[in-house]
Amino acid sequence: MRRNFLWLWLALIFFPVFPAVAQSDLPPLLYAAPSLPYEVLTPVGAGKKTILEAREQLQREAAKAQAEAVILLGCEAGGIARNGLSWSHKDSYCRGLAIRSRSGAGFGNALRPPDFGKH
Repeated sequence: MRRNFLWLWLALIFFPVFPAVAQSDLPPLLYAAPSLPYEVLTPVGAGKKTILEAREQLQREAAKAQAEAVILLGCEAGGIARNGLSWSHKDSYCRGLAIRSRSGAGFGNALRPPDFGKH
C-alpha cells in the first residue's frame, strides 16, 4: 500500500493533472480592482479616471519623459543629428528641452499637482 501511494505521489509531482499556469498569464491585482474614479493631477489629462486609465496615462507620460531625457542627454553629448534632427533644428530643440528639464515640466513629475501660483 505504501509503495502504491509513493508511486502515485511521484506521478502527481512529475505529471500534474492540471497544467501549471504561468505567473505572467495571471492578471495582476490591479486589473481585478473595482473601477473607481481617481483624481489624476497631470498636465496632460487631469480629471477623474478609473485606476486602469490613470495607470496607463502615467505609464505613457513616464515613457515620454524618459525619451525626452535620453534626447536631452544626446543634445548635451552633441550626438543628436543621428537621431533624426537636422543641425538647424538641433539647437532650438535642445534649448527647449533644457528649459523644460530645469523647470521640471514633463520629466517624471506626473504626480506633482500643477502650480497655480501663490495667493
